[in-house]
Amino acid sequence: MGIVNDEVLSWSNLLNWQVLLVLACGLVVTIAVALRPRAFWPLLVALAILGNLPKIKGYNIADEILFYSALLGGLAAITVSKRQGQVREKIDLHSIAFVAWMGYLIIQAVRGGLATDDSRVIRWVFLYGALLLGTFVMPMPHFRFNDIRKMYTAILIATLVGFVVYFAQGFYFEGQFEFHGRYLSQDQYVAGSATAVFPILVALPAAILVFRENAPMLRMLAWSTLIMTVIVAWYFDSRVTWLVMAAFLVVGFLRIGVRRVVVLLSLALVAGFLILPQASENLVPYVNNLYVTSTALVGGNDKGDLDRTLQIEAAIEASRQDWGTALFGHGLSTAKFVITPYLKETYARHNLDESSRMLRLTGGVSYVEATILRTTGFGVFLIDTGVVGLLLLGLNVLLVANKLLQSGSPKRFVILAIVPLVSLWLFVNDIQDIVLLYLLIMPYGVIEQLNRTKEAWVPAEKSGMKAVRMSPVLR
Repeated sequence: MGIVNDEVLSWSNLLNWQVLLVLACGLVVTIAVALRPRAFWPLLVALAILGNLPKIKGYNIADEILFYSALLGGLAAITVSKRQGQVREKIDLHSIAFVAWMGYLIIQAVRGGLATDDSRVIRWVFLYGALLLGTFVMPMPHFRFNDIRKMYTAILIATLVGFVVYFAQGFYFEGQFEFHGRYLSQDQYVAGSATAVFPILVALPAAILVFRENAPMLRMLAWSTLIMTVIVAWYFDSRVTWLVMAAFLVVGFLRIGVRRVVVLLSLALVAGFLILPQASENLVPYVNNLYVTSTALVGGNDKGDLDRTLQIEAAIEASRQDWGTALFGHGLSTAKFVITPYLKETYARHNLDESSRMLRLTGGVSYVEATILRTTGFGVFLIDTGVVGLLLLGLNVLLVANKLLQSGSPKRFVILAIVPLVSLWLFVNDIQDIVLLYLLIMPYGVIEQLNRTKEAWVPAEKSGMKAVRMSPVLR
């Protein structure tokens, strides 16, 4: 659903004004990181959050360009640095697993480009190549920052600004096209709600952890972000936002406290009455619908939830036809074409009309034309990368979870909630083009940075060792 615009990003219109603007911002980012490498992580996570929102001619590439820019600045900082006797983080099992996953995805990107005859698949080669390089560059000692509150601040400000912009553009288009106008800009100018609200996976735990900090301005920022999150959840009917908020409220209840929970729920109720049309009649059915969403993976009754369930069924059926493709998939960006006949058969078995549920897409030589709706994350990864790709993804998720459990950090259980939530999000929605997703899962990435304490870095000269090799978590 979106404003009709047939022009999508291609080589012929690549250097449009939006791309040039992002490139100009990227140049500023590169210079900033090169001059102040300790700002790398807070700046990187803020850019990943803000770059996640806009779409340039239908593509989510702003966060990718900004990620490349930050990484380039980091490489420049390392090149000119005169630091001696400091060692990067150790290359552990998680690092090896992530490198293997990125290498595998690069191969799948090449396979997908050859299969679909679409040179734009080179985008994935750049992204996964940069993430592979980042596995070795980003844990370098040059980027260690001293105060974890800088990371909290960056996350909360970026999320707040992003949600304000997201709400404002929805309000503008609603004025232009009446009630449903708030959704019409999605997928062409801004991301759909499942992608746009993805930053709450880091913003909510950051807000919860901030409540224990002796920093009144930072706590005020946390409250502002939470209130804006509630407004976005009501305004865009984002049920996933409510479910994630509920999960973090349960996990972080002791840190938040009864008083703050009551205040937040009261504010949410007030916002609901102000934003929902005919709130007195619709509020209870809306809350009841959240339960339907929570059971969507096992077969919800909502049309969108049923579509996801049937896509998973069709994807499994498609992967069972050949053991080679079951193991290694067809290559990136092929799922929407491969799954088409199986999805049609699945709809027919359930006596459903496919024409009202599918979008027409055109592929390359091997997949000339296909009719398909937006694919789920599980279906995409299974068909594109096969069981091997899913296992590599699962291995990296388990390894980052194990690091948190072994860390001994007092805040590890709040942050640990991110792991199953990001896994479920990925299972239901196709979010493989979100840079923040990989920054969360990667070794020494955002999850581990959030799990740091002020004592996480021990200076080498005080340790009795020539150099210290520590994880960014308190062991």
